[in-house]
Amino acid sequence: MKQLIDKKYLLPAATIVMLLVCYRFAFRNTIEEWRLNNKLKIELLQASDLSYQPDFMGRKGRNLSIILNSFKVDTASFRVAVVNQIASIGQQENVRLAEVPAQEAIHHTDHFIIQRLKLEGDFFSLLKVLHKLEDADHTGFLRTVEIKAVKQHTAKGEFQELVMEIAVEIVKR
Repeated sequence: MKQLIDKKYLLPAATIVMLLVCYRFAFRNTIEEWRLNNKLKIELLQASDLSYQPDFMGRKGRNLSIILNSFKVDTASFRVAVVNQIASIGQQENVRLAEVPAQEAIHHTDHFIIQRLKLEGDFFSLLKVLHKLEDADHTGFLRTVEIKAVKQHTAKGEFQELVMEIAVEIVKR
């Protein structure tokens, strides 16, 4: 039988096939990962330098405006709107709006108004109302919350009632 392939060509052909297999399975992936690494390093350097992010301050300003707008209320109708909204939230949880004290001049500034309110009900209902007020938009920002037991004197006798006093702050438009 005559040999079909000459032995002197077999070693270079096997070497070329092995190089192609190595390139396909090892070297090509390594080179792609090296290029990706260099690209990510450049992006990281650009991201850490604010001069390459010209719209960064604009985005930051828009985000702050969105947050502040959730606490802005029309000051002319603030008292009526907030009292009605808080009363309706309280009514859903069997909490009644006990008192809306007159606004004090000390709580008014050029940019903010603070309104105090008193709510009465059981402890868990007061907490549910508090949670809903924190999530509600355009009711203002809750500055202080105080829950206390108050003794009530009536014709039937003396009993304690839970009262939650809140201070709501709004941003003037």
